[in-house]
Amino acid sequence: MGKKTDKLYITHGEHSGFFGQHSAGSVGNKAALSSAHDGMQALPFDCCALTLAPWTNPVCTREEGTIFELTHVIPYLNKYGTNPATGQAMQIKDLVKLNFHKNENGKYHDPVSFKEFNEHTHLVAVSTTGNVFSWDTVHSLNIKARHMVDLISDEPFKKSDLITLQDPHGMGEASSSGASKPHKRSLSEMHHVKHGHVVPQASDSLQEINTSAAGGASKLLDRVRASQPSSSASNIAAPAPPALANIGTAKKAVPYNATSASTGMTAASFTSSGLTPVTKSERQTINEEEFMLEKVAAGEGLGAAWNKGKKKASPRAFVRVTTNFGPINVELYCDKAPKTCYNFLTLVKRGYYDDTVFHRLIPGFMVQGGDPTGTGRGGASMWDQPFRDELDLPGALRHDSRGSLSMANKGPATNGSQFFFTFRDQISSLDHKHTVFGKMLPGEPTLDNIERVPTEKGTDRPLRSVRIFEIRCLDDPFEAYKAELARQQSRDSVEEVAKREEKRKRREEDRTTWLGTNLGEKRQRSALGEESELGAMGTASGVGRYMKATTSVQKDGVDQQGEPIGESFAKRKKKATASDGGFGDFSGW
Repeated sequence: MGKKTDKLYITHGEHSGFFGQHSAGSVGNKAALSSAHDGMQALPFDCCALTLAPWTNPVCTREEGTIFELTHVIPYLNKYGTNPATGQAMQIKDLVKLNFHKNENGKYHDPVSFKEFNEHTHLVAVSTTGNVFSWDTVHSLNIKARHMVDLISDEPFKKSDLITLQDPHGMGEASSSGASKPHKRSLSEMHHVKHGHVVPQASDSLQEINTSAAGGASKLLDRVRASQPSSSASNIAAPAPPALANIGTAKKAVPYNATSASTGMTAASFTSSGLTPVTKSERQTINEEEFMLEKVAAGEGLGAAWNKGKKKASPRAFVRVTTNFGPINVELYCDKAPKTCYNFLTLVKRGYYDDTVFHRLIPGFMVQGGDPTGTGRGGASMWDQPFRDELDLPGALRHDSRGSLSMANKGPATNGSQFFFTFRDQISSLDHKHTVFGKMLPGEPTLDNIERVPTEKGTDRPLRSVRIFEIRCLDDPFEAYKAELARQQSRDSVEEVAKREEKRKRREEDRTTWLGTNLGEKRQRSALGEESELGAMGTASGVGRYMKATTSVQKDGVDQQGEPIGESFAKRKKKATASDGGFGDFSGW
């Protein structure tokens, strides 16, 4: 409760208190406060206790859990043979390699709960594996659950294997978990600081260390040795090209297959505590293959060579089927069935149909092939799994003409590699069951010759082999799309962007706006011309001194009309005198 002596303002005694707070003025109280203050001068967990700088290859001691940088503590041990923090005897095998985990933002965090580490986090490490966790995770999932297994490597450990790396709430107190506790020691009380021990250079003695006696840090030591440069010259990084200096800091390019919708992770991470916070909104991306099929079906992104001056081209492909009865030229409608055409063209380029047979023939109906086994039960798509039908797309083709090329299947969404040609003009029973993706071009009697081949009695297998020697792709819009995409991506590369930026700067240096304003060098040249004109007009007098003098192109004392300058001037003066009615310029007043 407040007293009547309490003031509503800060008194002089409170201002002059030790560390700025109101306290007793006794020497003992000040000493206690001083010792408490010194005890809180703890080194951050991500800094080496020897060099006081951030570590890259962390190791710790088994006794008190002090963290060191491997490349600095080993030369120190070779020279002094003591623990840099406590001064007790220590060997390399007493060090434990630590495994810290980072999140997507580059911050150290708990690999199980994904909570970031800071100066207020109670950190423990498992000495058998070196994995670092927060104490809350180990206490709830290992000790309390009586499941003493490493949560990352599933390696069993004991309660005594826990090493406390940082405990801001109980430094120097007895550990209830059984883990070793770091000593309550100020930075000024470190053994190597009090005795003035100099840290040897890491590169001088790392090559002389016996890794067989390095204990758990031997693998990490080998990796550090391998990463060291062979000479000091290799430490000098090559300077970046000046043209590319500002490109790395440019705005991140939007993927070509990005949509206008976002991934929604920003809102999800804001409302759910189980997700990692996301502060940047990212666009959803369409599958690259589906994006290509959509663009090719629309006739977009095929390049100027394919479009031939048109804004949108017809995405048709052409193949030539060479059989033992003659060739069959086929036109594929990639705008009506893009996925089916892409599968067929890809298998053609792989040589999947070469040296195969038409295993099924029904005169007046169709001839079927595309099975490498020749049995009618084999064949697979380019994805090694069945793909969907394309019967519901706008403008889907029908079996309405002889020579229609369609996919064979065993039911809905079971398309693979088998296909068939129709022998009749109208087969409406197949329209909503099989995807038509091409038609035979007229002019070749090959299909008629194949239809005349007899079949085995009671079966649909032809008595004479109808073999496909080769299927050659003549035009492929999908390859045109990929080539155009590669060209655009190379154009958007760092080097190309730098070149275009340099051209733009040169162009901006010399141009005129639509209002007539000169920019860059052109403006400087115009300013110099105006200064010369003003200098010439500065010698004139009278009313016309601020008006530009009318000049004509002169050459060798002759004007544009071919008359001498003196005679032309005299004629003009006479005309002016005759027409002014005898009045002068008021100069006689």
